[in-house]
Amino acid sequence: MVEIRFDKYDPEKCSNNVLYRIDENTTIRFTEEHEHHKEIVFLHFQLENGQYAVYANEYRNPLVVKRGCKTADVLILIVDEREKRIFSFIFDVKSNISAFSDNLLLENAMITPLKEIRDFLEQLEDTLKSKNAVIALYDADYSETENIGIVTRNFDTAKFEAVAEMYDKIYRENETANSLTLSKLRNSLRPYGNIVERVRQFARKEVKLCNKTYRLHTCLLKKDDSGKTMPLSADPSACRGHADENKNQIIYSTNIRLSIEEAASDDLLP
Repeated sequence: MVEIRFDKYDPEKCSNNVLYRIDENTTIRFTEEHEHHKEIVFLHFQLENGQYAVYANEYRNPLVVKRGCKTADVLILIVDEREKRIFSFIFDVKSNISAFSDNLLLENAMITPLKEIRDFLEQLEDTLKSKNAVIALYDADYSETENIGIVTRNFDTAKFEAVAEMYDKIYRENETANSLTLSKLRNSLRPYGNIVERVRQFARKEVKLCNKTYRLHTCLLKKDDSGKTMPLSADPSACRGHADENKNQIIYSTNIRLSIEEAASDDLLP
C-alpha cells in the first residue's frame, strides 16, 4: 500500500481542508460560531492498538476546484491496520434543521427547508466523493463501514413529511379563485421539484448520495446549563468560525463516541 501523507494533529494549529492523523485516544472539540449562540460537538476518539484516526474540517479533494464544491463540517476515518477495516463518518452541523414555519403557505416557508435540505445533501455528496478518493489509496482488501450524520437542535420528521405532501398538493390543485396565489407558489417552488422525493427520504432519516442510500444518524444538541452563557474568548477550540468576541453566547453541545467497534451501532450518535 502507498503511504498516505497526513499532518500530525495539533489542537493549537488546526486548519480547514487538512487531513490530520490522530494516534491516541483524544477528544476534539468542534465549534461552530454564530452571533448569539454556538454549537459544540465533543468528538471522543477511542482507539485500540493498531488503529489510528484521520480528522478534517471542510475537507475537499485537492484536485477539485474550490468554486462550486460544497463541504461538510467534519470528515473522520478510523483505520485498523491489523484487521484492515476502516470506519468513516461525515457529518454537518445545522443549528436547527426544523426551524421553519408550520404554515407552509406563507411566502418562502417551503423554500427554506427545500433549499436547506438540498444544500445539505450537496455538502454530504461532495465530501463523500473527496473521502472516497482517500479510501481508494488503501489496499483493496480493506473493508469500510460508512456513516453519514447531522447534528442539530431539533429534527421533526413530521414537518419534513408535510413539506413533501404540500408540494404535491400545490401541483395537484385545480385552478380556482386563488389561481394567482397558486401560480406564484408553483413558480417559486419549481426549481426544487427534483428534491421532493429526497425530502421524503430525509424525513425517514435516510439520504441518497452517489447512487447509494445511507441511514442518516441524527444527533441532537442540548442547551448547556439551562442557557448559561460564556464569553467567546473563553473557548479555546482550535477549529472555529468568526463572531463578535464582545458578545456572550448561548451554548448548545453534544457528545459523539467514535470507535471501530461501534461503527455499525445505533450508539454512534447517542
